[in-house]
Amino acid sequence: MESKQRLIERARIYDQQERASDHGIGHPSGPTGWRKPRAPPATGNAAKLRRLRKGHSELHAQVMAGELTVHKAATMAGFHSPKRKPVVERTITSTQEMELWLGPRGGSAFSDDEQRRRLWVEHRDRLIELFAHGGRRPQAWWKFEAPFKYPGFNREKSTLWAAGFLGDEERCELEQDWRKEFFRSLQPGFTFKNFTGSEAHIQFLIFHDVPPELAEQWAIGDAA
Repeated sequence: MESKQRLIERARIYDQQERASDHGIGHPSGPTGWRKPRAPPATGNAAKLRRLRKGHSELHAQVMAGELTVHKAATMAGFHSPKRKPVVERTITSTQEMELWLGPRGGSAFSDDEQRRRLWVEHRDRLIELFAHGGRRPQAWWKFEAPFKYPGFNREKSTLWAAGFLGDEERCELEQDWRKEFFRSLQPGFTFKNFTGSEAHIQFLIFHDVPPELAEQWAIGDAA
């Protein structure tokens, strides 16, 4: 299994390839009639990432964060079917499955909330195994099982960490990633967006959803 950093690096390469195809033929002024060559169209994983960026922003964000491969995100977006299909009879459509994972997009794929709840209960274990990782939980879990309100995509990880809802391995992986980002932001000359100094450090930790308790713990340890 590829490391998260490797997935991020691959996603960045695909992102550069697909964004290059946004630039069409140029028409500079002047007597030469010179035309700027058009970037080649995105293909393969770059093309899939392009479709995710334009139509499935949350899936695209998870790919860029190294939480999903392009292939898996494209499968969940309905671009293609998984290679292996369950032998059991399906009582749920891929669109309904995606809605239980990511929430409704426009109109709902369910006739009512009772059907949504019933299919969640019926398929819960399989969907949890597929999507409950990396500090994320399906939207149906937040709706039907969580003891508190969904905090939003940007604060989901730290909320689940603070509430003790992460498995040991999942928690350790997140804490290792957060610790790496914490000390990265303390490097001399570190900047983030338009911020510098201590403000860059703080904004970077907020962006990566690092729990304040951990940040304080590491700051005290680093100062000791």
